[in-house]
Amino acid sequence: MDGTRHRALVVGIDRYPKYRTLNGAEGDANDFESWLRDTVGVPEENIEKLVSSKYVFADVYNARPIAQQIHDWLNHLDALADGKGGDFPLGERVYVFFAGHGYNATTAQQTAMMPATRNDYWDVVPLLPLRTYLQAKAYFEEVVLVSDACRDLIDYAPDPAWLRPVQAHLNSKKVRVFEAYGAKAGQKAKELDFGGKTRGVLTQAFLGGVKGAAANADGKVWAHALESHIRFAVADKLGPDQAPAIDAPKPPAPMLICEAPQRLPKVVLEPTVEMAGQAVLKSLFDNREETIDLAAGRQEFRLPAGFYSLTAPSGKNQQFIAAWEETHVRI
Repeated sequence: MDGTRHRALVVGIDRYPKYRTLNGAEGDANDFESWLRDTVGVPEENIEKLVSSKYVFADVYNARPIAQQIHDWLNHLDALADGKGGDFPLGERVYVFFAGHGYNATTAQQTAMMPATRNDYWDVVPLLPLRTYLQAKAYFEEVVLVSDACRDLIDYAPDPAWLRPVQAHLNSKKVRVFEAYGAKAGQKAKELDFGGKTRGVLTQAFLGGVKGAAANADGKVWAHALESHIRFAVADKLGPDQAPAIDAPKPPAPMLICEAPQRLPKVVLEPTVEMAGQAVLKSLFDNREETIDLAAGRQEFRLPAGFYSLTAPSGKNQQFIAAWEETHVRI
């Protein structure tokens, strides 16, 4: 991978006039940008970053960013690609990241990002047409879209308009796409405390995966492995009923997201009293088992993200998820 041939649109909005303020959206955008710049190697000039703290507005009519700024970014891509030859004239990959308020119109079931303008203006950007536009243009070989936003069904919301018709390029069917949404239609995305900082669960699950938790022994993070990691991580924080919506290429046509040294989630086993005997640790994904000598006391393991069960010598069974940097299991 060559990060210098990647481009990105990164949007994080905490401040909304006449709408509830968020606490972690801009921080998520900063974290995502840092990963792009410092790990992937995307040049700063290739990252269009739109965050609400960049703008000071005295009234609700001057709030930024607005939808037109996102369309201006698309116009810039159109201008860069104009007259260029080659299969994918602008490079390997384009990233679209959004953290902020979102919704689903009940008719189209289409997620829309809400820029910082007044919500009664419905100055929104529908994400599916945006992704489809980038895919159809085939400016890039790959599209990665991450949206950490709610998808409430708002019955009075209009269907978002997309006024950029596009004729699909011959290479559009070759464009690989990874897209992840923080919630399914009708659900809310969530912000939680991560080490004293409020952040979105989906964004932090994604970043944990690409920084090594979803990497294989060769240090490669494949899209299907990242998808599994994100699902386990979100379920661990928010419960099984709160599930992200993810579409990722799978074998035999996999998509390499990035490379990172493998750093599997750590599981810390903590016997609450002095214990003897063998406990059984079992993966509920592939039924792999291993025995643990409880007489050794506190122990640490590195496990692939997933659902696990731990059965004590007494036969008592408890289940847990390994996904985040450290999970404590008491027996």
